[in-house]
Amino acid sequence: MPKPELACLIINARTCHKRTNNSWILSRILRDFDVWRHPDCDRIEAEKLAELQAKEDLLAKEQKRAARTKRIALRVTVWDCKAASERGTGDLVYWAGLCVSAVQLIIAAIPWALWDERFIFLVTAIGTVLAYASGALPQWVEEKFGVRKTCLSNPKKDKKAVFLTEGNGSHEAILILSHHGSLDLEALAGPQRALKNPGATRIYSMLLAILWLALLISVAGYDQHTWFLLGVGLLGLVHNAAVCAFRRRPPAFGLELEYQQTIVEGSVMEVLHKVETKFPQAGAALLDEFFSGDLRPREELIWGFARQRYEDWYRDGCLMRSDGTPDAREMPSLQRLVGASDDADILSL
Repeated sequence: MPKPELACLIINARTCHKRTNNSWILSRILRDFDVWRHPDCDRIEAEKLAELQAKEDLLAKEQKRAARTKRIALRVTVWDCKAASERGTGDLVYWAGLCVSAVQLIIAAIPWALWDERFIFLVTAIGTVLAYASGALPQWVEEKFGVRKTCLSNPKKDKKAVFLTEGNGSHEAILILSHHGSLDLEALAGPQRALKNPGATRIYSMLLAILWLALLISVAGYDQHTWFLLGVGLLGLVHNAAVCAFRRRPPAFGLELEYQQTIVEGSVMEVLHKVETKFPQAGAALLDEFFSGDLRPREELIWGFARQRYEDWYRDGCLMRSDGTPDAREMPSLQRLVGASDDADILSL
């Protein structure tokens, strides 16, 4: 498989372990996020941006200064991975290959129908079979999906959470919650695969290369009705270029993702604070990536509280809620943190 075309990271939201993504699949999912993201993402971002800009305009009017243009610093979208398998659903790109092959065969059959010239059709049919045989080698599936399954100690109450992001400076972070028994997305990002029979793939590839070479030699000296052969080749080139650039959705790669929520704010720290409030340890997992330098003393205190909160939550079997219910243990508010006079006030929040 080719190397990922988009450099990105996989960050475990529980252990905070970070690794460079080596999966072509995950790279494509992040690259095409603008196409498959939920409509609520844009709506929530627009509403938050309007709210922030209104506050900035009011503050600028009170201080008699020009209003600054506000922006969304970071958007975290949460998705529930309902299923992750080795088989994708057939989309436009999938079926387009069969349609293009059929059109190529029809073009190649025109000289056969008009002048009883079968060679072009024969060459096109053999080339089509070789192309599908090259793409059907079992090793390609192993390289894309040959990883372990997600294994959780408490599968009924817990989920494995991983972030998919381009890292510090990125506007996007996707939090994917995986169920017990689905593909381990963190392992999928690793560079190594346990291939069952790589020697057979080398032999098959050598045989296919010999057959392709024989087909090329047989075509080299042919000089009758070559425009039809060129038309077949040109259609294949255009199709390949279109497939490489086409945006695809996660089901095409075997991932069934269900939208949960979007978290946006005007500053990265506020976003991470909200993420930590709703998903213990998840905000801290992104903290080292987006704030690689030293934190302010008060930020150190609040994230120290977050670590202790997560340890208590994990020790209690992930039963503690953070949704405002009586048994919830909320994160201290950043707004109250700003108004605190000293560290003692912060610890009492």
